[in-house]
Amino acid sequence: MNWILTVLKYLGPLLLLLNVIHDYQLKHIAPDPKSPEHTKTSKRKFLILIIAGLLGLTGVVFEDIKKSKDDKERVRVEKENTEKLNKKVDALNANQENNSQEFQKILIALATNSPPSPAVRLAIAQAEAHFEANSSNIAELNLKSLVSEYEMKKTLVEADKALARQKALEEFKETSVPVFNYSITALHTMLSGIAQDSKEKVVLDFNGIPDSLTSNITHVGSVRMGTNSAWCFDCSVARYGEINPFTPTRLRITSAKNRLSLWIYVRMGRVFVDLKVDDQSTSPEQCLLKDFKGTVESKLKTLIAANAHKIARN
Repeated sequence: MNWILTVLKYLGPLLLLLNVIHDYQLKHIAPDPKSPEHTKTSKRKFLILIIAGLLGLTGVVFEDIKKSKDDKERVRVEKENTEKLNKKVDALNANQENNSQEFQKILIALATNSPPSPAVRLAIAQAEAHFEANSSNIAELNLKSLVSEYEMKKTLVEADKALARQKALEEFKETSVPVFNYSITALHTMLSGIAQDSKEKVVLDFNGIPDSLTSNITHVGSVRMGTNSAWCFDCSVARYGEINPFTPTRLRITSAKNRLSLWIYVRMGRVFVDLKVDDQSTSPEQCLLKDFKGTVESKLKTLIAANAHKIARN
């Protein structure tokens, strides 16, 4: 049935195209009505119009037949679903009726005999509770199933989110934390080498990147050379919402006095390093995670040089 409708759908435009071609032939190639070619073309055009009309009627008939079959199938499915629901309701009603009869028997026995024994009182309570429960089952039949399905889906979604957060946190600890720790300690090592000639003391206030970041900006330490605030680098970790693989957590090493900042983050197995001067990005670099040390050290040297240049100018 479907393939017939498909064929008819594509034959219509084809016949229309043939009709346009014959119109063109009648007007431009054989315009003389008395010529044999004009007569043949007119007959072919007339035949095409008849075929197109018959195909259109055939398509309407087949479409009506298909629609009738679909309607019958829909009615059959609805009837089956209604019968199933009616059977459930009938079963609940029958159960409710049985419970009602048992309850009435107990009441009659109580009215004609001595006070009930503990066993009889227990039977009364159970019958009444079961009767009341079945009275509400019909109304709650579909609602309970819908609520149960919703709660199950909600639980699965929450479990998926928790698993994604856990994986992102584990990846952060395995990739970003080592890079961040090395960057801060490498800065301390470089400043210590520079301070040897000036006998300035370089102080590292850093105990490692914490496992849990409780805010969007977390101060993790600082590296300071002497008492000059121009040679104080503050280290913090910036994140956007919860740790996730789509918005990477970044290490920020800043010289607030000289408006310099070095941004370092890891994403999809690569390390990205960007030095900003006066809040403007200079020349961002990236490398594979296994090669990060050379790239980080190069940018740290540029940061120190830019800081010295700013101090000299001021």
